[in-house]
Amino acid sequence: MSFTAKNDSIQVNEYSYSWLSRGFDWVYKNEIRKKQGSFKVGDWIEVYSPHNAFLGTGIWCGGHVAFRRFSTERVEPTILLTQRLQEALARRPSFPPTAAWRWVHAENDQLPGVRIDVWGTEIVLTLADPALKCLIKPLLGAIRSCFTYTSIWGYVRAEKVEHLGCLSGRGDTEGQWVEELGLRYWVEPNRSPDAGLFSDMRALRDWLTPYWKEKRCLNLFCFTGAFSVSAASNGAKQVTSVDLSSTYIDWVQKNFIANDLSCDGHRFFAEDALKALDRFRRKQERFDMIVADPPSFSHGDAIWSVEKGLSGLVAGCLRVLEPQGWLVIATNHGKMSPKDFAKAILDASVRTKRPVRILKQYNPPIDFPAALSFPESRYLKCWVIQA
Repeated sequence: MSFTAKNDSIQVNEYSYSWLSRGFDWVYKNEIRKKQGSFKVGDWIEVYSPHNAFLGTGIWCGGHVAFRRFSTERVEPTILLTQRLQEALARRPSFPPTAAWRWVHAENDQLPGVRIDVWGTEIVLTLADPALKCLIKPLLGAIRSCFTYTSIWGYVRAEKVEHLGCLSGRGDTEGQWVEELGLRYWVEPNRSPDAGLFSDMRALRDWLTPYWKEKRCLNLFCFTGAFSVSAASNGAKQVTSVDLSSTYIDWVQKNFIANDLSCDGHRFFAEDALKALDRFRRKQERFDMIVADPPSFSHGDAIWSVEKGLSGLVAGCLRVLEPQGWLVIATNHGKMSPKDFAKAILDASVRTKRPVRILKQYNPPIDFPAALSFPESRYLKCWVIQA
């Protein structure tokens, strides 16, 4: 994809100009004052201020986010992408070859809409918008110049995830084992952008390591059970894992066995989390530590929305939490503000008459940086509370 100077450009209004001047690289459709030239989705164009000052180059996406700026200069895209990948790599520690980690965290590594995750020797490239498919070829070239891999899998994460298949390397792999904090987890990069492990919670699992011993633990919305495996490996008396998907419950047990953990004595339920909580309450079961990291939206036994349902979920957890027990509560729903997150927890505390204190406000590890110019980067709200 060669870059040549063109007249293709947009001019933004004063509001957009103020944000672009502070490093925010999105332009929304209603912020565009004028278009010049004949360009289409996926084309590189220039952006100008209301006063005709050059503000940079980027990709015309044409949707709600109409333009994503990649540079404040006129630069050849392939050179730019290689430079950005190298800079992102330099910001991260040297991970072991079997580790799972994020190489590029989109806008926070100055590659808007581009996410690159490393799963051992396999890589997943996730694009936030179909317009960014024009980046695939130069990105593959840039990855090859920086990293040795087995396969690169592609996804477009728009309204629904579009699987692009194997972009480079072997396309016949079913998955592989990766390691985190000395434990093994099965991942399938050919199946999902998240593959089977949420690496942005790695540092929290590390922090919790000394606190699991002799505890009765409940892991709700457990996915493939990283918190369950960590708890059981670090001396938990009993771990109960709950997820609506039987596929994930089977995956949890596979991870237990891979870490020489007996499934005997631990419990695994393919069940709606809220129904499980109600059953535990009726049976007067109590837990010393609970982890609840629900999806933003879900269609289980009922339609779930974290914005409407978080307070009820926290209340359900508090009702089965031992006095002075710990609840790890999290959401990565970008539209829920930290203020609304705190209010939902406080409302649950008042409703259940269980005063809570915050023991830890968690931030993701170093491979998930947050650009101050991009408020959306601080998507994860996660507290460890005691009640």
